[in-house]
Amino acid sequence: MGEGHLYGPGSMRIRRAPKAVVTVATSVVGVTLCSLALSSCGGSGGAKGVPSTTSARAVGTSTTGVADGQILSAWLAAQQAFHEAALTSDPSSPELTATMISPVLDSVRANLAQFQGEGDVARGPTTYGNPMIVDTGPAKVEVRSCVHGQEIEVSEKTGKPVPGVLGMATYELVTSIMQSTVNGWKLADQTVEPGKCGGN
Repeated sequence: MGEGHLYGPGSMRIRRAPKAVVTVATSVVGVTLCSLALSSCGGSGGAKGVPSTTSARAVGTSTTGVADGQILSAWLAAQQAFHEAALTSDPSSPELTATMISPVLDSVRANLAQFQGEGDVARGPTTYGNPMIVDTGPAKVEVRSCVHGQEIEVSEKTGKPVPGVLGMATYELVTSIMQSTVNGWKLADQTVEPGKCGGN
């Protein structure tokens, strides 16, 4: 796993949302949320094993169906769950298990526990841009979005940003794997590539 922002299966962070406005039914429009730094930043592990059977569908278009809306709603819920847990670096938040499964769940918990041990917490908003479903399979779907991650890791003691990537705002290409389970769609894996969106 690379040195990504608040994300990664090994360094997974979710971001907070400044009062996000999410409309989910047959679409999700104008989503502003906490960025969830999940999965390996810049690493592999996002789209593996997911057959490309459909073209990309932008969120909010008339072609986005009810099933797509459910998947994107679950994706956003996972981002929000991390966001909330990151505010206090709480690896035991029940919302994490409600919205994620392994391997990303294990990584998120490990990262939050590490942040907690170091006395760090997340602060700041993230804009999720325009998430799209880009690949689908029988039980897995790939969601991709260009995220403006302004949520950073700060020292709870001093209030100052931590050194390195975790303490800096950036644009990130987030690729997530959503998996169908008996309890609905869950976030299963995610890769984050800082600097891949160039302010888009």
